[in-house]
Amino acid sequence: MIQQSKQRQERPLKIVLFDYVFERDKPGASGLSDIVWDWASHLIEQGQEVHIVAPYTSEVSPPDGVILHRMQIPTWFYRNAIGHLLLVWVGWRIIRTIPNIDVIQAPEYLSTAVFGIMSNHHNIVLSVPGNIYERIQQGNPFDWTMTTVLKIAAAISARRCVRVIATTPDMMLWWARTGTHPEKLVLIPYGIDTELFSPIQDARKQLSLPKNQYSIVYVGRLSPEKGVATLLQAMHAVIQYVPTAHLHVIGDGAQRTELVAQAQALGIADHITWHGWLHKHALPRYYSSAHVTVLPSLSEGLPRTMLEALACGSPFIGTNIAGIAACVTHDQTSLLVPPNDAAALAQSILRLLNDPDFAWTLGQNARDLIVSNYSWATIVRRIREEVYAHISDS
Repeated sequence: MIQQSKQRQERPLKIVLFDYVFERDKPGASGLSDIVWDWASHLIEQGQEVHIVAPYTSEVSPPDGVILHRMQIPTWFYRNAIGHLLLVWVGWRIIRTIPNIDVIQAPEYLSTAVFGIMSNHHNIVLSVPGNIYERIQQGNPFDWTMTTVLKIAAAISARRCVRVIATTPDMMLWWARTGTHPEKLVLIPYGIDTELFSPIQDARKQLSLPKNQYSIVYVGRLSPEKGVATLLQAMHAVIQYVPTAHLHVIGDGAQRTELVAQAQALGIADHITWHGWLHKHALPRYYSSAHVTVLPSLSEGLPRTMLEALACGSPFIGTNIAGIAACVTHDQTSLLVPPNDAAALAQSILRLLNDPDFAWTLGQNARDLIVSNYSWATIVRRIREEVYAHISDS
């Protein structure tokens, strides 16, 4: 088997990436789709053959060299358990027409569960930022039906995938508890495009921000597990000491109306700009312009918004939860605060606003950390060497 693996690595591997894009009109730019595109582009650069199977509705071209297989399902089936299962089944019908596949890889475990059931002879790899049992413990956003489906899918993926790539040590533990054999578990984080996400010196000028404005930036979904309500409470305290502090909220979600009402009730509505969803190419300017970037989450896998902010050299505050604390070091590359603690968050924001030299050092250390350990070229090379190279023919 070892000899077979070596022989396989002498030729380009044929890798199929399944992209269950959360917003079908934004391929490569939303949900987990941007991760799939980053995998694809760097696998191509490293000499592999890559196919993407996905339900894109826009005509955006995939990364150069990638072969795209587009599929369609009714819009009213999308974003629910039945629709997801139908989508994966349609995707499987396409995948099985592609000859001589070496690896099928997906970034979420409902898809890999279906592939595992449908195939006994394909090498299925799951690279996953989360786990339903961790979500249940930390604050589950799913209803009973979806939670049940995800429990079943997690158990199937844990047993049927030839490798499960966990993005943090905590996720390794959760997937081991879910039933993944230790020999199948690999710890490799997601990467970041360190050329796109890099410091922009004149970002504040590009965004036409007032010179006296202290910018606090949040990027992410507007949903309860993200802790934005706590951030608003912290902002109320910060503004008492720094009246020119301004919060830029980038992202959208079901909680937006509730959060806007909370800001009005706190009397801080004039200190917040709700930008909605922005394309990832717009984000580096906001990270680079920020005096502080905050991620107040209650639960995270390995948050990409954190990696993006750190890569841009933005002084970063995150909650002291497993997915964040696994990447950064308090007082060296970030500040960490307890989740749901508005007072501690406000104190940390004020610390960075009042000590720009320390904030600058924090940002420089963060940038160095990401460039050294989290560039996509490094991460994809690790996947090839630590995962693909050890997958033998079934």
